[in-house]
Amino acid sequence: MADFQPDQAVLLFQALLPQIKREHRTTTKVIRAVPVEQGGYKPHPESMSAFELSWHVVSAEIFFLAGAVAGELSKGQPRPESVRDSAGVADWYTENFARWFEEARNLDGERLVRRISFHGYDQSALGWLQFMVSHSIHHRGQLTVYLRPMGGRVPAMHE
Repeated sequence: MADFQPDQAVLLFQALLPQIKREHRTTTKVIRAVPVEQGGYKPHPESMSAFELSWHVVSAEIFFLAGAVAGELSKGQPRPESVRDSAGVADWYTENFARWFEEARNLDGERLVRRISFHGYDQSALGWLQFMVSHSIHHRGQLTVYLRPMGGRVPAMHE
């Protein structure tokens, strides 16, 4: 991502916020569509299970939101012992998204343009938030492919 001035970053971020919120709603619907009893389903032996993929999507999203707020991306969110199925993943996601989204909404231009390095990549907090959206959409798409073979139903995603 190109470097932006703080005032430009704020404008871009204000345009990104509604998309982040829409993607959250869609991701929640997809995870709630995963049949609880089918969390171990894998389309291939090397694939993540439906449960693992669900957790990956939501924990990564919270990781990037929290990292943008903190100004650093350090380590992933450990899965709480209480989160044992897709319903638990969706509940955890709803609760944690609300908290971190509200904190992220208050990022100012200086914090949005500050550089954050992670696994050899260096970009602005805004850049990581844009990456977060793409990452979530990508893995959510993978998860939707699991739904029908598991006996689930793909929810409406373009509302």
